[in-house]
Amino acid sequence: MKYRLIVFMVLLGTSAFSQSDSVKSSTMTLQDRFALMKTSSQTFQDYKVIKEIVLNGVWKISQDSVNRLKGALATQRASISQLEKSLSDERSLIEKVRTSQQGLEYDSTHISILGLSFGKTLFVSGVFIVLLGMLLLLGGLLAKVRLISSEAKETKDLLNFSTHELEEYKKKSLEKQAKLSRELQTERNRIASERTPIFTIKPMSTTQTIL
Repeated sequence: MKYRLIVFMVLLGTSAFSQSDSVKSSTMTLQDRFALMKTSSQTFQDYKVIKEIVLNGVWKISQDSVNRLKGALATQRASISQLEKSLSDERSLIEKVRTSQQGLEYDSTHISILGLSFGKTLFVSGVFIVLLGMLLLLGGLLAKVRLISSEAKETKDLLNFSTHELEEYKKKSLEKQAKLSRELQTERNRIASERTPIFTIKPMSTTQTIL
C-alpha cells in the first residue's frame, strides 16, 4: 500500500513537471531545465525518481544546446576564416602598397638612362663634372685658338716685314748693282782712254821709203 502511494505521488509530480516543462522548454536553458528537473522530481530515500520522458526532454535540450554551440562554433570558425582571408588580403595589399611606395621612392631618387639606373645625386654630380670638364676644355681650346691666332698674326707680321725687307734689299741691291755697273763702265772708259797714244805716227810715203 505504501509503495502504491509513493508511485502515485511520483506520477503526479512527473505529470506536473511535464506540464510545466512543455510550457517553459522553449525559453529555458539547459542549466534551468536541469535545476527544474531536480527540484520537480520526487525523492525516494537518497534517490531522485525522474520520469523517462523528462530525461528524454533534458537530453533533447542538451543535444539542441550542443548543436547550437556547434553551429555557433562553425559560424565563428567561418567568421575567423573570413577574417583571416581578409587579413591576408589586407597584408597582400599593404605589401603591394609598400612595394609600390618603395618603387616610387626609388624612382624619385634614381634616373634610368639606356637601361642603366643612377642615383639622381650621383647623376647630377656626374653631369656637373662633365659640364665643368667641357667648359674647362672649351676654355682651353679658346685660349689655344687665341694663342694660335696671335702666333699666326705675329707670323704674318713677320712675313710681311721679311717681305718688305727683302723687297728693300732687292731694290738696294739693284741700285747698288746699277751703281757698280756705272762705276765699272766709267773705270773701263778711263782705262781705255789712258791706253790711247797721244801722238800718232804717220805712215811713210813710198817715195821716202825708196830714198
